[in-house]
Amino acid sequence: DAEEDQTPPTAPPPPPVAPTPAPAPAAAAAAAPESSSSLSRKEEDDATKKKSSSSKVVGTIERIQVELHAGAEAGGQESVALPDGRVVEFRVPTDAKAGDVVEIEVSRKKVNWAPITREVLLTFFQRGVEAMEASRSALVESTDLRPGPHLIEIQQREFDKLSVDRKAGCQAASSVDATADPELGTKQLEFMTTAQRSYLRALEDLKPKKFHTRRMTRAEILEFFDACNTKMALPETHAALKASALKTKKLPNELVVEMQKDMLETLGFERDFGCQCLNAISADFPNDSQLGNAMRLWAVTASTVCKDALSHVDPSLKSDSSEAKNFHAVQQRAAAELETMPSHDKDKLLASMSSKVKIFQNLDPAGRMRYVAKLPEKDKVDFLKAQILLVRQMHGFNNAFANMGLNSSSS
Repeated sequence: DAEEDQTPPTAPPPPPVAPTPAPAPAAAAAAAPESSSSLSRKEEDDATKKKSSSSKVVGTIERIQVELHAGAEAGGQESVALPDGRVVEFRVPTDAKAGDVVEIEVSRKKVNWAPITREVLLTFFQRGVEAMEASRSALVESTDLRPGPHLIEIQQREFDKLSVDRKAGCQAASSVDATADPELGTKQLEFMTTAQRSYLRALEDLKPKKFHTRRMTRAEILEFFDACNTKMALPETHAALKASALKTKKLPNELVVEMQKDMLETLGFERDFGCQCLNAISADFPNDSQLGNAMRLWAVTASTVCKDALSHVDPSLKSDSSEAKNFHAVQQRAAAELETMPSHDKDKLLASMSSKVKIFQNLDPAGRMRYVAKLPEKDKVDFLKAQILLVRQMHGFNNAFANMGLNSSSS
């Protein structure tokens, strides 16, 4: 700026001059007559538009990348599960090897889906049962899918054969009203039971010859929970638990635990070592919400079938009994109040009632309901708060069913 101040002043600019008027616009040129060549181009455009209007898009082709697994062979047939649930089959390039990433084309064709009628569902259930019963070797020989996803694909291929959209078909098949249509309900039940038995049979067929000496992987733990829940849903399991309850007049906890330990060995883990793996879930997989939710569902599922079995001895244990409804209502209120309760108040409450809660834990489900029913309303809530807090301290496999009964929903 200092240098600019030392420069001599410039001469003042000349006075402005009026702008020269712009020339008037030229007259528009007269339209030239259309030549034969321009008429020809117009006719070609019209013909192209007419031709394109009669064509339509019937599908698209997308390319996906697939990493070949260890067992993939050059020129062999493989399959891969897509995120949308489809399983795509492809041939491995002759110059590819395990570990390579190859590109494959996947077509998405537009389909006029068939309407989902009652007859279509009957056909689907029947064909699905037949396909699953014939799938034993396919489930075992599959190298890239566990039995569960592969079994689902076998089922859904029957929708493809019927020209039924898979998503809509699954929704319709799971929404059958057995009360309104007993025949369709029976077919649905047969389909579901066949699927459960086929899955468990495949796990037995895949049972390793020797036990693993390593810890269970995350996938194996989730498989264990799924397998146990499937086992608990079988009618033969319900019958065995009912027979045990009628004989002993107690919850069939021990029988359930034995079934679960058997499942650990089916997956290749010695029963006691498998329990140690499950006890270490919180340490091996900290903050894993999926595993935590799966473990809670597993515990609740086993607890529910045990209570259902004992309800044949004591009707008050049925989920729709007034005693059970009242108990669970108080339990839900206690759980809700715990959410806003300070930690030091929780510790104080648990310390004051720990001896009573431990006695309560040793009662059978019917005894628990009678015990709580005799308490004043406020004492019921406080007592169940303490009981919930105690159960939350027990996260291991061995403890999961020591407390099985009416407390399962709070664990």
